[in-house]
Amino acid sequence: MNKVLCFMAAVLPSLSSHAAPNAIDDAVYFRSQIKDSPQCTLNVDNGKIAFPASVTNPAASCPDAFAWKKFVEAIQSEFWQNWSYDAYSWPQEPYALCSDKDDPASCCAPTSNDNPGYQNADNPGLHCPYYPGDHIGSGSKTLTVGKPPLKQHFSQIQTAHPSIMDKLDPGRVIRQEMAEVVYRNKPMWSYIFNNDLYNTNGLADKFNQIETAIADHAP
Repeated sequence: MNKVLCFMAAVLPSLSSHAAPNAIDDAVYFRSQIKDSPQCTLNVDNGKIAFPASVTNPAASCPDAFAWKKFVEAIQSEFWQNWSYDAYSWPQEPYALCSDKDDPASCCAPTSNDNPGYQNADNPGLHCPYYPGDHIGSGSKTLTVGKPPLKQHFSQIQTAHPSIMDKLDPGRVIRQEMAEVVYRNKPMWSYIFNNDLYNTNGLADKFNQIETAIADHAP
């Protein structure tokens, strides 16, 4: 009898206790409350949303207000027609970044508004990174939502690529049917272009530079 009571005392609490919260529980419950500091009141100054001068790092001290500020600014800038999405940030047939000795007709210059391929109405970002906002209203032919290659980009759904999710959750359909489109504002687009990160050769060069720096300056 004593053994049975000991068993029940050990097992019943574990059966009645709740499992530890997972990442989703943590996000929707424990992290769902506003975390902003009291001074995180946004103001509109000359048409621009601004934090008070006392807030020097809004991303850290005012994360909720900062996120809403960025969201509103993205809408105001009409990101869907002005910003650069994946196909315009990483060209399908990239040309090299221009140097002093290169022919401008066969390379890409971050400061040029007439890089090779920009006049191609079907895909002005085929060879060089292309930022639509720089060309809208300038008389050049600019793609609009619904025309290639944006339409082709949306068609890249992943139904033909089985994943471990098919086994873990066979009833989950939406994830396998979705396609992701990422838009980048001018500062991000310029960083990618200026640092030659829009093509595999440029990425390889940066990787080698980092590897060399690590090897040469190891503590």
